[in-house]
Amino acid sequence: TLQYFTSTNYPQNYPNNENCSWTIDATVGKQVELTILTLTTEVCCDYVEVFDGQTSVARLKGSTTNTPRYISTTGQFRVVFISDRSVTRSGFRASYIETACGKHLNSYQCPTIFHINQLSTKLPQQ
Repeated sequence: TLQYFTSTNYPQNYPNNENCSWTIDATVGKQVELTILTLTTEVCCDYVEVFDGQTSVARLKGSTTNTPRYISTTGQFRVVFISDRSVTRSGFRASYIETACGKHLNSYQCPTIFHINQLSTKLPQQ
């Protein structure tokens, strides 16, 4: 089933000093397909970073009209959203879905659990 998540307040502007993280793990026999549907951030300082396991696969900022899509090689994505202390925009909206293991990749080790966690903390004012 396709699932969605967004930056805080989306489609209104996100707050300053955001530090949010979402972790998505696939079940046994599955991998994760992640799509960034919309993205509008301050170009210089605010961004969405996508990690496949421990490896950063993208750091996105500014605006995008195409929809970046990522297929996990580790069965896990972590999406991190960071904003600085000034200038905010609408942020991002993303979707994810589990797909059959090996559907997009020939060599893939399937993980054992599926969950999504959001961790959110405010960065200190500077």
